[in-house]
Amino acid sequence: MKNLAIITSLFFLLSAGTCSDNNDGHHSFIFKNNSGEGIFLQYSERYPDTLWQCDLGSGVIDSKASYTFELRGSFEKEFIRLQKKGIDYIQLTIVDSLIYETQKCDSIRENNLVLKRYQLNLETLEQNNWVITYP
Repeated sequence: MKNLAIITSLFFLLSAGTCSDNNDGHHSFIFKNNSGEGIFLQYSERYPDTLWQCDLGSGVIDSKASYTFELRGSFEKEFIRLQKKGIDYIQLTIVDSLIYETQKCDSIRENNLVLKRYQLNLETLEQNNWVITYP
């Protein structure tokens, strides 16, 4: 649970510039882990680096559990902010919990031990009704 707090804190830090008085738009999306195993999930805006980021936090999501990513502002405005920086999507990277707990971070990165990588833009979130499901 400590790791989930780290990823949540990191997410809010990354999105601190999105505070708004305007309540229009979507302020959250849900990530569901429908697999039979726990996973570690990492949020990143680092384009074009698509590998596991050793200097970012990650959070565990248990089997058959979900996590809600929330912003103070809207994701619509967040993507406008990102596009101004040349970033077209947010990235969610998934690593098996056993791999995460038994391998060094550099090994996960160097050997690309990632189960799945989601590169989400506003259209993808809308098409999925603001719910991303793994697998």
